[in-house]
Amino acid sequence: MAGVVPVVPPRTGCINGKLEVQTKRFITFDELLTHFPAIAAFFKELTKMGRHYYLIDSHGTVVLEMDINDTDYKWQTQEHPRGGFAYNLLMDFGRQLPKVNLKQIDSLDRFIVNICSKDYSRAITINLINNHITYVHDSLWSLKGNKITADARDVLNILQWLVDKKKFKLEMKGGLERYRKLIALATKT
Repeated sequence: MAGVVPVVPPRTGCINGKLEVQTKRFITFDELLTHFPAIAAFFKELTKMGRHYYLIDSHGTVVLEMDINDTDYKWQTQEHPRGGFAYNLLMDFGRQLPKVNLKQIDSLDRFIVNICSKDYSRAITINLINNHITYVHDSLWSLKGNKITADARDVLNILQWLVDKKKFKLEMKGGLERYRKLIALATKT
């Protein structure tokens, strides 16, 4: 004979206060600048150089804080099909969603930014999580003869700033050797 499951009536009431929720989601550029001031300094320096940039992807784990005011709730206990109990909490916000604020960023999984040159909107792509350069425009790698064109020189200037001043690492295979050859070629001409 199966066990007798007591009937538990749902508990109801009204909630007031703050609810913190940890979730993974896209993080906007403004939120990143607010929570990481060192990143803001990097982009200010980039802007002073006359460079444009745009955010490609930023994703991470965040803690959101919700202000809950006079929200009805229902707490239900049900028998689980595999034994034991399952619990549900239902909140009725009505026609107005609660205010949701970003309290903190726990971790960043991705933070990818494109830096623009004068001729290319995607001159260099960087990952600011690990300070890696993930993409450099082909105009720099495929030179015609021993000449660096003006558009390739502009990309090289950005790359040189990132590698020499900001200590970014080239992620592509053989990228550092190719970079050193290009710097040597640029100083000759």
